[in-house]
Amino acid sequence: PIIPGPWREFSSHILTTDQIFEQETLPEKMAIIGLGVIGIEIGQALSRLGIDIMAVGRSKTIAGITEPELQSYILKKLSEEMPIYTSGANLTGIDKDNRLVIEIAGKEFPVDKAVIAVGRKPNIDNLGLENLGLKLESGIPVFSQTTFQLEQAKNIFLVGDVTGERAILHEAADEGHIAGYNCVNKVSDFKRRPTLGITFSDPNIATVGKNFSQLKDEGIDFETGFVSFEGQGRSIVKLKEKGMLKIFADTQSGEILGAELFAPDGEHLAHLLAWGLALKLTVAEMLTMPFYHPVIEEGLRTALRDTRNKLELKMTGELLKCDDTPIR
Repeated sequence: PIIPGPWREFSSHILTTDQIFEQETLPEKMAIIGLGVIGIEIGQALSRLGIDIMAVGRSKTIAGITEPELQSYILKKLSEEMPIYTSGANLTGIDKDNRLVIEIAGKEFPVDKAVIAVGRKPNIDNLGLENLGLKLESGIPVFSQTTFQLEQAKNIFLVGDVTGERAILHEAADEGHIAGYNCVNKVSDFKRRPTLGITFSDPNIATVGKNFSQLKDEGIDFETGFVSFEGQGRSIVKLKEKGMLKIFADTQSGEILGAELFAPDGEHLAHLLAWGLALKLTVAEMLTMPFYHPVIEEGLRTALRDTRNKLELKMTGELLKCDDTPIR
C-alpha cells in the first residue's frame, strides 16, 4: 500500500488496506483517504456499521467514474451517507486527545484513525531487475501488451498486479494464462477482453470498455445514452430507487464503446454491456435481445433506446423477422 512520505510519521494512527480487516475493535470516528474503488467500498461499509466516517479525495473522480454528470450525481448520493471532500487533505499532527488532525481547505478535523486507500505500488523492488539493464517506465520494465514478454528479456514475462495496470484478479488470471502459454509454445499475441471494473458499493459503481474521459482524449466521435433509476419500475419495488447509467456509442456505426454507471444490481448490467462490447454489438443489435419485465435490465434497454434516438437510427422495430440475422 502507498503511504505518502510525510504521513508515515503518523503510523500509529494510520491503517492500510492490509491492516483494516485485522482490527478486533474499531474507533468511533475514522477518515478514509482516497475515493477509489477500495476507499469507497471500505468507507461505505464502515459507515453502515455505525462508525462516523469522513471520506477524502483529490477530485470528483469517484471509483474511476469520469463522466461529469454521473460524477456529480454519485458525489451527491454518497454524501447522504457520509461527508465526502474532494479538495485533498493533509495530516497535520496529533491533538491533546490523541486524535489525528486532518486539514482540509484550511479547516481541521480530528479523527481516531485514518484508512489510507490511495493505491498500491508493484512489489518488484527486490527482484534485482536493475541488474539486467532493462529499460524502465515508472519503475516497470517495458513489456508487450499482447504477449506480456519483456521487450529486452524475451524469457521473462510480467503479469498481474505488478504491471501496474489492470490490477484485478480476473485480469491477472488472463495474463497468467497468456504468459504460461507463451512460455511453453511459440509466442503468440492474444486479444484482451473488454475492460470491466466493478465497485461493490450500494448501489454498485461500474465502468465498461472505454470511459468518457478516454473517448474524449482519443477524439472519438460518440453519442451518450442515459437512464435514471429514480422512477424505474424494479428499482421502486426493491426500495433502491437511486442510480444513473451512461452508455457511449460510436456516432457512425452505433457500436457500443463503453459505459459508466451507478445503479442497483449494476454489476449485472455491467456484464451485459461487457458482453456486448466483446461481440462488437451495435445499439440496434443489443435492442433485439430479450428483456424481461419487471427487472433492473429494463433500465439498460431504456438507455439503449435513448442512445438509438440520439443516433437517429432508423429501425422498423426491435423484433427480428425470420430471415434476419441477430448478430452480423
